[in-house]
Amino acid sequence: MPKSQYTSLGEMKKSSFFYTQIALFVERLEDRESLPELQPDSAWDTDLTDEITECSPADLFMPVEIKDENAGQAVKAGVLLWNDDLALSHEICQGLKTAEGSYLHGVMHRREGDYSNAKHWFAKANNHPVAAKLFEKSTQIADDIVPPTDQLSHHSSALKRTGHWSADSFVDWCESASQGNVDSTCLYFFKKLQIEEIRLLIDHCYQLSIGRPGT
Repeated sequence: MPKSQYTSLGEMKKSSFFYTQIALFVERLEDRESLPELQPDSAWDTDLTDEITECSPADLFMPVEIKDENAGQAVKAGVLLWNDDLALSHEICQGLKTAEGSYLHGVMHRREGDYSNAKHWFAKANNHPVAAKLFEKSTQIADDIVPPTDQLSHHSSALKRTGHWSADSFVDWCESASQGNVDSTCLYFFKKLQIEEIRLLIDHCYQLSIGRPGT
């Protein structure tokens, strides 16, 4: 099998002739009719969960060679997390003693509603490279929502004033949303941030898996 010429999931998806199984799963998840809830009750698609769990790392990446097994497992955990299967994603994260495992662990607990534990795991992934990319995306997402509500403007201004992504602040925002303290526009913003975070994590872990960190 020839090795992939692509360096990211986004590039793979643009091809009409080359897909890994990961990219096919991501494409299905991106086709969801609505954004995933911040705190889901159950997996979005149990059939998709079965397909993901039945795949070995080699199956997921074929025909690409895996060079970092831990990062490969993190990709699998990220795809399960996107499918709202928190329990199975957690099972994988628990065995990963890496910054990526800690970051995914934090997202999982935040979505579970265990906010203090989420902050604990985010601290272990301090200064993760995904955070800088997520900050850049967060300001773009906020600016694209027109017209903004007062709440959205408040959160957008807070992001720009801080100048960097704060995982702890986002945990607090999600907790506030779970208590019904945000308007629908702000909730939409949070959901967009969440899915961008998961997408960036999967892509980052994919690049680590094939030996191209920081691509």
